[in-house]
Amino acid sequence: MIASNERDTAGYPTPAYLSNRKQQENWLPELEELRAFFDERAANHTLPATLRLNAWTVYEDVPKAISFDMERAAAHNGNLRYDASLTRLRMVKQIIESL
Repeated sequence: MIASNERDTAGYPTPAYLSNRKQQENWLPELEELRAFFDERAANHTLPATLRLNAWTVYEDVPKAISFDMERAAAHNGNLRYDASLTRLRMVKQIIESL
């Protein structure tokens, strides 16, 4: 007998968003590399004060923005809903390297 709080799903297919869910990634190694890169640039005073990532995103306080995205990505390690923070960090690194 099925308990009243359980649903009998026999005969129903598993939804695609559940069956195809990717295993969570571990962002911590990449975050450590990014942190080392940004710490080195901050120590050398080579972080720009402002930075335009794209047509709609401008960082007016680059160290503060980096810190926020680092904390957010680390707190939600591997959760794809927070992938934007990691993506922004990658973009910042790429832009700084090209300066």
